[in-house]
This record gives sequence, C-alpha cells and structure tokens, in this order.
Amino acid sequence: MRVADVATVTLGPDIRTGIAEHNGQGEAVGGVVVMRAGANALDVAARVKARLAELAPSLPPGVVVVTTYGRASRRGAGLRASSDGLRPA
Repeated sequence: MRVADVATVTLGPDIRTGIAEHNGQGEAVGGVVVMRAGANALDVAARVKARLAELAPSLPPGVVVVTTYGRASRRGAGLRASSDGLRPA
C-alpha cells in the first residue's frame, strides 16, 4: 500500500521558521551590512546610504528602506559627547 492509494499527495509551502516586524506594523524584510575589519564605520555608512538612494527608485511602490540600527550614528553621538566633555569650563 502507498500513501497515494489512500490520500492526495501534494507539495505545499515551506514551513515558516521566523518572522520580522517593524514597530509592530506587520511583517518586514531584514538585512544586515557587514563591515570588514579595520574599515571606517562612517565611510561604510555613507557608501551604503548612497547605494540605497540609487536603488530606491527601483523598489516597488510602497516599499521603503528603513535603517533601524546604525553604528555610524552611534559613533557620531559618542564623539560629540566626548568632545563636549573635553571643553574647558
């Protein structure tokens, strides 16, 4: 006896193993930029931002790229805070 003798066998979708949401507003696609060791975070961030701006017109209507975490902005904030702490009183 075979399964096909007693049932209909079909292929279905893959089982979902994860989901990403953005601010609880529904499903989103996530991506990561990996910086090479020794690279300058500010330079890498500027190049990624420029490339994303080039790609934006080719995205489907309603699709946008949102940065949720960026080292460059954190580093800049840290540098500002450090320089503020070094100012003469």
